[in-house]
Amino acid sequence: MDRVASRLQRVATVLNYATIGVTDIVLVAATVLAFAGIVVRFGFNDSLPWGQELGAYLLVALTFLGMAPGLHDRSHPAIDVAIRRCPRWVQLTASTLISSITAILGGILIMTGVTAIAMLGDESAASFPMPLRYAYVAIPIAGVLFVVHGLTNSLEDIRSLTSLLSGARDSARASAPSPTPSGTAGR
Repeated sequence: MDRVASRLQRVATVLNYATIGVTDIVLVAATVLAFAGIVVRFGFNDSLPWGQELGAYLLVALTFLGMAPGLHDRSHPAIDVAIRRCPRWVQLTASTLISSITAILGGILIMTGVTAIAMLGDESAASFPMPLRYAYVAIPIAGVLFVVHGLTNSLEDIRSLTSLLSGARDSARASAPSPTPSGTAGR
């Protein structure tokens, strides 16, 4: 299991760096597009008819893809006041459950994203000459990232929990009084 977890961790790390690179590019493109829209609006008293629509598609991609690095790093905000007061094994069990639910959510994103893309077919955007299926391809891609990061985090938590429980069992054995050999108790 350690080999599988180690390989999955490497895949998750590579995907995380790639996702950060793509979201950086999308963020810069959305910023440049918004700035260009302002310049055209106030500088030339005109508008970019496709600018807002493309900006919305970039925002969809940024929203879905931008969640994945937070899952990889476990940096999303959480209300964990009660969990932090529990024993370590309860914390790890809760974290495993949450990461598993994240992976399941990723599967749902994959299914619904692929279904939405199939339903859109060759329908094109209103003012931007692009098939709509390309605008929403970030949803199933984000689902794949959710599955990978959720499974990676779950396996990491299971490994930590197993180590914790086996360490507790070993320390319980070590601290237990050793039985005295028969006939030596009264000497």
